[in-house]
Amino acid sequence: MNKHILKAGSIAFLLVSLISCSKKLDRLPKNDITSEQVYSTFQGYTEAFAKVYAAFALTGNSGPAGNGDVQGIDEGTSDFLRLFWWMQEMTTDEAVVQSGWNDPGIHNYHAMNWSADNVILKGVYYRSFIQITLANDFIRQSADDKIAQRGITGANADAIRKYRSEARFLRAYQYWVLMDLFGNVPFVTEADAL
Repeated sequence: MNKHILKAGSIAFLLVSLISCSKKLDRLPKNDITSEQVYSTFQGYTEAFAKVYAAFALTGNSGPAGNGDVQGIDEGTSDFLRLFWWMQEMTTDEAVVQSGWNDPGIHNYHAMNWSADNVILKGVYYRSFIQITLANDFIRQSADDKIAQRGITGANADAIRKYRSEARFLRAYQYWVLMDLFGNVPFVTEADAL
């Protein structure tokens, strides 16, 4: 009886290990666009740079369609301009929250009674770091050696250098926002790995 169980177990183990070595397990990501493809042309640089600015007002690439940049919270509470305004004004006498205004966490802000679990607080923190990450990636990809390596020269290369300066400013602005709202926050630059 034990011999049969041992044989059956050995055969099952062999089958499982043969199947696990199958090519069916070799999966590629659904999004196979790499930074080398995105930044291979001047147009790619301008599109990536547009995302650095767009992240201030948009919640994702598809609009409010459930595909936001910030995962794990309601997409409506991940818009930077909205959240920053709420955090700066709802805690003062400059704005009043109406009783029918049912955005999550907004009444707590108006009553000056928020906690670390407040979705507005999480949203502005996450959104700011997403914007810093986007700026860092653009700065990293627009280094002079990368621009030259990709064959971009002349006026286009000069425009990319200007965009890089703007991305640095936008990153600095986001750090100012984070320090204003949260105090000492982690500092990540283009030199840090993603």
